[in-house]
Amino acid sequence: QELRTLGIVPSDHLSSAGSGNSDSILADLAKKLSHVRYQVEDNRHKGGVLKVILAGDNMGARTTLLRLGFKAVGNKALTFWRN
Repeated sequence: QELRTLGIVPSDHLSSAGSGNSDSILADLAKKLSHVRYQVEDNRHKGGVLKVILAGDNMGARTTLLRLGFKAVGNKALTFWRN
């Protein structure tokens, strides 16, 4: 339980999170990234991805996004995506 409060979750939890409610991931983002500025582009309703663009380089925010199952966009260091 203590690891979960730090944002560390088992990998099996991440794989099941993608099939959950889309509002829950947006709520997680709002809660866990409340200390940074970011932009969300949600194109999942038309077969796209959920994209998060950080306003500035923040290692904690980047780590949080990776833990939530986001992947970094190769040529854009502050952009992350998730199905």
